[in-house]
Amino acid sequence: MKPFDTARQLRSGARLALCLCLLLALFPAVAQADMGPKPQVTVVVEDPPQGEYYLDLLVPEGDYDNLGDQRAQYDPQKLALLADYWEGGWHAGLTVGTRAPMWGDLRGEARGESRRHTFGYFGVPDRFKLLIATPEGELRVSNWVDRVTFQTTLTYDYQTGQMARPSIWLAYLRQFTVTLLPTLLIEGVLLLAFRFPLKKDGLVFLLVNLGTQLFLTATLGRQLLLHGLIAGYAALVPLELAVAGAETLLYLYLLRGQGRGRRVAYALTANAASALAGWLLLKWEFWLHFSS
Repeated sequence: MKPFDTARQLRSGARLALCLCLLLALFPAVAQADMGPKPQVTVVVEDPPQGEYYLDLLVPEGDYDNLGDQRAQYDPQKLALLADYWEGGWHAGLTVGTRAPMWGDLRGEARGESRRHTFGYFGVPDRFKLLIATPEGELRVSNWVDRVTFQTTLTYDYQTGQMARPSIWLAYLRQFTVTLLPTLLIEGVLLLAFRFPLKKDGLVFLLVNLGTQLFLTATLGRQLLLHGLIAGYAALVPLELAVAGAETLLYLYLLRGQGRGRRVAYALTANAASALAGWLLLKWEFWLHFSS
């Protein structure tokens, strides 16, 4: 292929990639998520009691006043029950205080037959217990819980005391699916635009993308799930550059339907397009994982 033809292919591919990414930008990538998500724990209490109970998190000692003027809205006896609990340097975070600010809801919000308690911001601990002041004036203490994702949702059965949460492996599977499908769409359209025959090159195209998306799930997906959106954006550029380099080499030697110049042109165009789409969709991916 002549150099001029390769340059023309790159320009044509870039225009098509831009159109595809603009269409994806109109997708729910504009999801209504916080511009700077913070750590969060949501506790869904199933089969709650009829009377009023309070639920707090056991956290490392700290003195930041999270309730402030809201303290007067609560039952002082239940607050005292939570405040008096102390376990080896750990106490009730919302009631007594945290090392950094934490907002939350002791009473919870009714959701059908359950109640939802949400705690968020920088004071949310990586490890905690649930503290519950019951309607009968007693205190319940759960087992230790580790916050394994940036924002964690737990289900607590009030009657049995059993806790459950979604498997992190399901979160990784969803992350893999959410990133794989747009990548196959964008790079598949470009593969046809560069006139690579699917009969010859379709299997190589599929296997290469499966491999690189597994790599991105294990790296970029892990950053997103465990450390949040800002960490995801920080990791995106170097990881996409690594993927672009690997795919360029693989396509250069494995694709057969066109010459070497067009293989490189396709690899660079396809990776630029999928990287731009990844940047646009990253916020939506985070929202998809953690909205509930």
